[in-house]
Amino acid sequence: MQTLYEHFEKHNSGLLYEKCINTLHKMHEKTVKANIKVGKYATSGGHDVYDRDIRFLYDEYNEELNIIDIAERKRAQHDFERQMAHENKQIMTEDKRLTEKESKELVTTKLDTMKQELIQSQEKERIKLEAKLIEHHRLYEERIENARKEEKERERIRDEEHDAKIKRIKDDYKQHEQERKRLEEARRFAEQERMKAENLAAENWMLRTRLKESEQGRNCNIS
Repeated sequence: MQTLYEHFEKHNSGLLYEKCINTLHKMHEKTVKANIKVGKYATSGGHDVYDRDIRFLYDEYNEELNIIDIAERKRAQHDFERQMAHENKQIMTEDKRLTEKESKELVTTKLDTMKQELIQSQEKERIKLEAKLIEHHRLYEERIENARKEEKERERIRDEEHDAKIKRIKDDYKQHEQERKRLEEARRFAEQERMKAENLAAENWMLRTRLKESEQGRNCNIS
């Protein structure tokens, strides 16, 4: 037969267990259950978030009921985990399904992205090649035009040099003619001056001769 103490201890243990299990359910209802309703865990990686929230729940539970024997708390927590096994499995299954779906979508998206990038890359290469061909054609036309301009410039220079040569010949001839005329004029002037000097010398000679004859005549008369 149980003693009164054993009966009291068993009754008290049952009350503490009920306190622990009820606290866990209340905390679960307030946090995890509320998160399930809003779809917090219905996503890829949702089970990791669920595990984290459960750990937070247990930390808060042990902190709040730290005056209760740890063995009683562990017994209640173990039973609670068994009760939540179905919920845990559902969230894990949904997480796996969504992860696989997301992976497939990610692969599809990546393939679409790679395809689009390939198309864009090919288009860029086409545009680049087309631009390169246009640039080559422009440079070719530019070289042809520059060659024409250079040839035209060479012709202009040749024409200018020819015209300048003709002009130099004409200027030299003109200068030669001017010099010839100047020399001819100088010779005529010198000839005129020479003739004037000869005439003046002749006149002087005639005057001296007359003066001499006049003096001779006067001397004869005096005698």
